[in-house]
Amino acid sequence: MQYDGTSKVCEGIGRQILTLGRRLSPFEVYTRINEITVADVQRVAYTLLRDVSPAVTAIVLTANYHDYN
Repeated sequence: MQYDGTSKVCEGIGRQILTLGRRLSPFEVYTRINEITVADVQRVAYTLLRDVSPAVTAIVLTANYHDYN
């Protein structure tokens, strides 16, 4: 995981306390991540990507990909 040092652990604890007012247990983090649905991802993607021109990067031959316009 990304918390491989004491500084990173402290940053994570501080971020949770600032945003949530408390520290989440590992089980609660797992539960919250596990509750994310496809509809949640689609809703957030629609909100963030609507009316913008995203940059698309590919490390394959792009001849078979459709123009996203």
